[in-house]
Amino acid sequence: MANRTFLLLFPLCAIAGFGAVVANAEPAPRDPPQAAQPARISLQDARAIVRQAYGGRIVSATAKERAIEGETKRGYDVRVDVEGRVKTVFVDGRGRIHEQR
Repeated sequence: MANRTFLLLFPLCAIAGFGAVVANAEPAPRDPPQAAQPARISLQDARAIVRQAYGGRIVSATAKERAIEGETKRGYDVRVDVEGRVKTVFVDGRGRIHEQR
């Protein structure tokens, strides 16, 4: 009889005890909100993006800052030879291509 009572009461005590532990637990500290940092791609990534988009031969690639859509963006000027014509495109830090006009 004692064993049967123990088997019936043990799960109830365990659940009640677990609830007390959870109720007394302190909430995890939250990190302060941070401004979203734009992804920064590498020079090799910029070259690969342009090569995939235009299919030509990369002539050169250099780090640059450009004023695009009213804000200064950091990225890369990539010159690509497409069928004998050299085109310069700007790849921003997120990997988006902006063509020269």
